[in-house]
Amino acid sequence: MTKCRAERTWTDFCERWFDSKAEAERGEELRVLEMTGDIKTLRY
Repeated sequence: MTKCRAERTWTDFCERWFDSKAEAERGEELRVLEMTGDIKTLRY
């Protein structure tokens, strides 16, 4: 557990671990944007 009580979160949609639930949610949003073609070559 970190200083801010963030918990590592796995997301099946992105198939990766994120350092917090908020980061996982944002990662999924970015993945959707990549899938729709709004952004290209997403790197985490």
